Amino acid sequence: LPYWKRWNNILRKILEPSNLVNLTVGIVVIVVIFEDIIFSLKVVLGIGVVFGILAVLLWWLYAWIFRIATSTREKNFLIYDALRTLVRPLTPTIPITISLFFVTTFLIIFILFSLAFRSELTVDAEKNANIFALNILESDREKVEKVLSGGEMYSILRARISHINGKTLAEHLATENPSGEFSREFNVTLSPLENTILKWKATINADEVSVDDAFARRLGVDIGDRIDFLLSGKKVSLTVASIRESSRQGFRPFFYFSFDPEAFRSAPKTYFASAYTLDPESWKKTIIENSGPHVTFVDIENILAVVRDISSKILSVIGLFLVFISVFALFAIVSFFSRMRAVESMKLRLYKIFGLVPEKTITSLRSSRMVIFMVSWIFSVVVGVVALWFIVRASTILTMPWVSVGWVILGVLLVYIVLVVILRPKR
Repeated sequence: LPYWKRWNNILRKILEPSNLVNLTVGIVVIVVIFEDIIFSLKVVLGIGVVFGILAVLLWWLYAWIFRIATSTREKNFLIYDALRTLVRPLTPTIPITISLFFVTTFLIIFILFSLAFRSELTVDAEKNANIFALNILESDREKVEKVLSGGEMYSILRARISHINGKTLAEHLATENPSGEFSREFNVTLSPLENTILKWKATINADEVSVDDAFARRLGVDIGDRIDFLLSGKKVSLTVASIRESSRQGFRPFFYFSFDPEAFRSAPKTYFASAYTLDPESWKKTIIENSGPHVTFVDIENILAVVRDISSKILSVIGLFLVFISVFALFAIVSFFSRMRAVESMKLRLYKIFGLVPEKTITSLRSSRMVIFMVSWIFSVVVGVVALWFIVRASTILTMPWVSVGWVILGVLLVYIVLVVILRPKR
């Protein structure tokens, strides 16, 4: 068919009364959930655009596969006919592929995200501090350091950003309401940090500051920029003199800013102690004896236990929901292919009348089915892994589980092979 007729048929299909009713119901449901009709319309439009782009890409891919197969028309007509069935009008190749794609992609993302998240919560405690002590005073620092066997201690100053290069945060970020990520109070340290210096110099001077790399990019600052801080009610103006690698190590303290220790020696500050201990209560008692009751303790193991329990329940509910949807989607796909067997049987009988070998005809039909599953598998794997990579980067705390990625891809391939075998055309 000419292109304009194809798109005309697609438009008519979209504007069918049943589809319009489903669209209206979907918009109403989203409005009820988000209580914002404009946002709901944007969500529906976004979903429609995604489906449209995916449908066009798949149609182009199947048409390209068919054009390649055209050269086999005389040599192997059955393979040519198998691929031709994928692009015939009214053939539901695109809806089936989209269904398989979305179900598989969401499952890949969910499984890999769950594995990455659980892996982050099961970090090796012996390589990370499992208890923190906050608000240690300057007068108690030396006494605590003497009893802090194998632990770490960091000086803590609290400061806010007021101006960057003479501009307010709102002016610098070009927004009326700067994110709380930038307007909040920061914990700044004077203690040496192990992060690799990526730009300029390793040692900063009195009027300079060292900034975390990822945070510097989000804040929009670089070497030579001037940042004004409010520190204990006083304005302190510092120049960015070094950019440190943004590297997190388990539950070790992480700082966005580091000041010169000599320049801020007399500034009001507290200290933060961290350690790994098998006897948290005894460790707390020792710290209190050498400081006082004003010290606050954070038991990481207890917090992790609560987080693991809550996250397991949430991930289980989401997983059950996805499995529920997947089962119904696969049931619909299986039902479709089961109904197709009647058409395929008639096709086999017709080919037999013309003297074609049944085994070759079966191979032809199986080939068309395998193409659908292979296209769906490749699209799902590529999009799923890329989407997870962006999610991991955005989280800043997760790491890409590459070993799990390989196993999940193989697992999905195995499921697809089983489906191909179960749904294969039969004589």
